[in-house]
Amino acid sequence: MTLHKEIRSLVWSYLRDPSAGWGLGSIGALGEFRFDPDEAVECRETENGGEVCTKRGGLRVTLSPSVAVTPYEVPSTRPGFWSHGVAFCLPEAAAFRQRRGVLTELGYDRDALRSADRDSILFDLGLGIGHIEVLVRVRDHTLLSTLGAARGRPFLDPANPALAAVLAASPHRVFRSSLGRIEVFGPIPGPEDKTPDSGPHSHILPELLKAGRSHSANIPIPEGTVPCLSLFPANPVVDPSGKDQTAFDDKSHKAFQKILTRFGDAGRVALKQRVRDAIIEGKRPYNPADFNRFERHAVRVLLRQLSTEGLAIADRLAPWASRFDPRGIEDLQNS
Repeated sequence: MTLHKEIRSLVWSYLRDPSAGWGLGSIGALGEFRFDPDEAVECRETENGGEVCTKRGGLRVTLSPSVAVTPYEVPSTRPGFWSHGVAFCLPEAAAFRQRRGVLTELGYDRDALRSADRDSILFDLGLGIGHIEVLVRVRDHTLLSTLGAARGRPFLDPANPALAAVLAASPHRVFRSSLGRIEVFGPIPGPEDKTPDSGPHSHILPELLKAGRSHSANIPIPEGTVPCLSLFPANPVVDPSGKDQTAFDDKSHKAFQKILTRFGDAGRVALKQRVRDAIIEGKRPYNPADFNRFERHAVRVLLRQLSTEGLAIADRLAPWASRFDPRGIEDLQNS
């Protein structure tokens, strides 16, 4: 099987999975897609990815020959927990979109997931992000008039009437990159409203946008590339809403480890296995100073995973945790 087919197979395996989520955006602007197990879903696999659509939103994946798959694991600030994901990355030149800095009308959304939305008008909010476009799709004539009059102005300027009009009208939000799009149909939460626990939703956080970062520094994105789509498979210790799992989900854990082994950084994968063997054998812990940031993260995640797998090795884990993951020591001593 060619690499492209393997990546496509990875995408296909999660398109219909309600326990998985997808994201497209940057620090400060993000569209997320997820659906509930009992939700009506239309799904279509394609040569280069596929599409999923519900009444609340949709996802399109359009793989490129230059896409690179980067799975990662990151220790959480909560002792004993970790997050994981798969970043689909492109070289910076291939990822670059038009970096519009003002509200711009783009015309009809001929590429909308649903045919009924293709006669609506797209407006780029002009957030100035190089690898994605953050758009709203508008049919309402009043909102069209307001946005049309505000073209050429910074959208996030508090004095721009377009900002308040969009918040009030909640048009569809569309996040678009060179690897696909996410569409969000539901209402924009108000200042006092809570972001939905499930389903498609979007975030635009002006203060975070100012940093101009495409991704968290804790995610080991290969140099010279940019994440243009993210997949979040089921996590063995946290459910899709972010709450603790009632029990460690060994199935989802093993599924992600397979992804990590196939597509992840070979050096960090080998390091996890080497440290695991050393712990099982009761060897003394390595020196954290001998490893880089991402290697230390890999060891910390491994220690947390071992502590949840039910192995009777707490006494052997504790010395390693004291060197690599001191915040996890209390959990280990009480296990």
